[in-house]
Amino acid sequence: MLKEQKNNVFVLGLVAILGILSVTPMAKADLDIDLLGISCCKQFRDGEPQGSYPWSLDILVSVVDPGALHHIDITKPGDSDPFVTLYEEATPAGWWGCSLDDDYYSLSALRAVYQEGTYKFDFRDIGDGLIRSLNIDYTALPGEPTEPVEFIYPSMDSQTGISVNPTFTWSVSPDAGDALMTVIDNDETVYFDAPVSISSTSCTPGPLLDYHDYELDVFVVNIKDWTGGPEFSTMTDNTGDTFSYAHTIEYLNEAYFTTGPEPDVSATLDIVADTITQKTKWITCHLRLPDHDIADVDLDSIQLGGDISAVRASVREKQQMLVVKFSVSELNLAPRPEPYSLTVSGELIGGGTTFAGSDDIIVIQKGGKKN
Repeated sequence: MLKEQKNNVFVLGLVAILGILSVTPMAKADLDIDLLGISCCKQFRDGEPQGSYPWSLDILVSVVDPGALHHIDITKPGDSDPFVTLYEEATPAGWWGCSLDDDYYSLSALRAVYQEGTYKFDFRDIGDGLIRSLNIDYTALPGEPTEPVEFIYPSMDSQTGISVNPTFTWSVSPDAGDALMTVIDNDETVYFDAPVSISSTSCTPGPLLDYHDYELDVFVVNIKDWTGGPEFSTMTDNTGDTFSYAHTIEYLNEAYFTTGPEPDVSATLDIVADTITQKTKWITCHLRLPDHDIADVDLDSIQLGGDISAVRASVREKQQMLVVKFSVSELNLAPRPEPYSLTVSGELIGGGTTFAGSDDIIVIQKGGKKN
């Protein structure tokens, strides 16, 4: 992955958030911070340290209501000029962050450049006017985790043919760190789960896109002032703004993977009801195959997402269309504003020729309200 893509994953992936020493008063409505932090991160690829300089300093700020916020200047202890300026990430909106990874071969080498002390965060508008200033106490950092996770599924880096409804699994010692976090990213959509218990050994992100490249990141995390639960502490500044905070040191293990092989024939798929609720029992699809007789489809081969078999499939030869029904209960579809992309695939009779088609579906809460 390109460096700028990697930075986005680390910024989402986690996270260190810190004690606040002082705050310049400002009305909460002008700037609503959700999370703020700094993390030291060692990067592994499929269990091996990434190159000679695997350490980075990752800074993350999440803002619920940015108001006039345009950029964030950050100044190191004892300095008068910012060493980095953060701008809003394109995906997802509301995140400011960076990953600083210049020649740090060890945690001590990283800390020699980014010393303990008070870091100043200046939140500024487009004209460089100061909205708010936070002084962050970056001291008494936790020690390194003892090991990264070891992936079981996917079983290796760059594995292909991964299910679009996967359960990713790994192993790790319960003494390796305080907690785990997962990020699954294809530069279009991000699944983010953080933090969870160190005893967790799997995650199920829900339907992924067919025939897409993804990156799976699992972080073993040590957190300053860890309370034993899978969440960060919160702090309220003197404007009344409450947000999460913590310091973390992380071991990241990453693996790339690709969902499903590309089909021989591109089908046209139409999901009949493109908006459903969690109470919906069935998904009914109409599928057509350009330049192929629909009667040549092997009905027993039809699947949703590569691993969910059809409850019922019938051929309408006059219309050259398949009508296929699937059970919603076999999918992990939580209400959300963004659509899910679902893929129906199969083979022609005789085997060897595959087909697939995709369509979007929206899942809303019962009563018609989007989550």
